[in-house]
Amino acid sequence: MSELQRAYRVGGSGVFAIDDTSVGVRFETSFQGMYHEEYFAVLQIEQQSSSSNNNNNQEYFALTKHTLPGFLPIDTLQHKARQDLSLFIQETSSLLQAFVARRQLVGDPGVVESQ
Repeated sequence: MSELQRAYRVGGSGVFAIDDTSVGVRFETSFQGMYHEEYFAVLQIEQQSSSSNNNNNQEYFALTKHTLPGFLPIDTLQHKARQDLSLFIQETSSLLQAFVARRQLVGDPGVVESQ
């Protein structure tokens, strides 16, 4: 797990152990050098037995909790987490960064800028 933690900490995402059966992912968003929100996802580590050999259990991740915006394709992201944690992190991070960049480019009417 530590290699995964190091790899994603540099890219604006961090993976951390919650307990023996769960991991958390922190997604840091930024635009033009300024940090914005952080989003979190909790994934349960589950084992799936291979049909050909019961001694060969395959590990996968199930998304159990998150603070991701509701307009993201959560079902699609859950499916990616079950296939490959790295892919889930990359796809989710890309979607969050695109959201923040777009919001900053068009301006958020709910945010009042001080001058």
